[in-house]
Formats: sequence, structure tokens, C-alpha cells
Amino acid sequence: MEEYPDVPVAPSSSFYAESAPLEAEAELDFGSGSELVEPSFFEPVARAVAFEARPLGVAAGSELTAARSPVSEDALDDVELDFDELHTFETVSTQFHHLGVTFANAVALVPSNPAFPSHTGQLVLMACPKGGWLEATFDQPVQRVSGHITSSRPTVMAAFDEHNRPVAQTQTPAANLAGSDSSHAPNLEMTLTGRQISRVTFYTFDGQLTLGAFSFAQSNRRAS
Repeated sequence: MEEYPDVPVAPSSSFYAESAPLEAEAELDFGSGSELVEPSFFEPVARAVAFEARPLGVAAGSELTAARSPVSEDALDDVELDFDELHTFETVSTQFHHLGVTFANAVALVPSNPAFPSHTGQLVLMACPKGGWLEATFDQPVQRVSGHITSSRPTVMAAFDEHNRPVAQTQTPAANLAGSDSSHAPNLEMTLTGRQISRVTFYTFDGQLTLGAFSFAQSNRRAS
């Protein structure tokens, strides 16, 4: 598998004492006098590739089988988050609790590294202080979750129910840094569907990832 260099966009390790040391050639200067630079180029949304989930294999009669029944798109209410409501370097956890979702291990930033462009606005979420892992937990089970991911390694998106049992997962085939020789554009859309999704995780092994956009959908019958 072709390797791509890790190009972190998070603050230096002094900003988060728990952050892993970054390789010298890949570090970015985030001193107090540094200026955050908006990416100089942007991949059009139309070029993004969507990766649909494949249900996890289970034995016949498993209690997870019913959770993978088809979901009617007409019966869903979509919720899209606006990351531009956040502040640069803000730790993101309960800011979207009023919309029904809480994040873990996430920080908001304007990417000064053009390898990690934003999706629509300026701000993205980066997995930090623990690199390469980001989680979203829902107040009530949802039936579809989508995230636009840019990463320096292949990324796995996995969904779990309220009892922490796996529902489904999907994976990007390769890194998708902007400006690299990857055949995949940044901000790839990853989507999972299921009847009882209570939590989703994005994980990039030994790499960095940013979440450029995030949305989810509940049954409008449940929401009403």
C-alpha cells in the first residue's frame, strides 16, 4: 500500500501536553504570533466520493440482523452541523448537544496546512489530543451518519448501538491529502446507515484526520 506522509495541522504539543510528538519535518509553527492561513485551494464538493457502509457479518438469527433493514430516506430528518459556529482551537464536546450529538477528542481549527482543506466553511474538526481518532455520540439513536474525511492514512468509520455492539462500518481505500498523488479527493464522504446508531468513531491508524462536515438523520416519526 502506498504510504503518504503525516502532515499534522493541530497546534504544537505545548498546546496539548498529551499530544504525541510530531516529526520535525512535518511540524507547523502555531506560536502566538502565527497567522492562520486559509487553504490556498479547495477541492469542489462535486468531486467528492461517497463510501457507503457495509453491514458487519453476523450469524443468522443474530439480534443485529434487524438493525440492518433498509431505511426509507423519505422518513428521515437531516441535521447538518455548522462548524463555523466554533472558535479556532476550541475543544469541541457539547457545543452541538442541543442538536443531539456530543463529540470526544476533537478540536476546531482553520487548517493552515493546505493538505487538509475545509469542506464548505473555514473550520474543521481535528482528532486531538489523541491523533487519528474522533468520536460522536448521539442523545437518541439515529439511522444515518455522514462525515467528510481528509486523512494521511486509510480511515475506518464504525457505528455502534447503545449497548456498544457494532452495527456497520466502512473504510476509505487510501489517504486523500490535497496536493498529494492520491487518486481520491480530500473530504471524502463516508456514510453509515442502521436502525439504532448511538455512536460513531473515525479512526486513522498511525496518521492524522480532519472532519470537514458532519450530518446525521433520525426518523421524523421518532423526532415528532
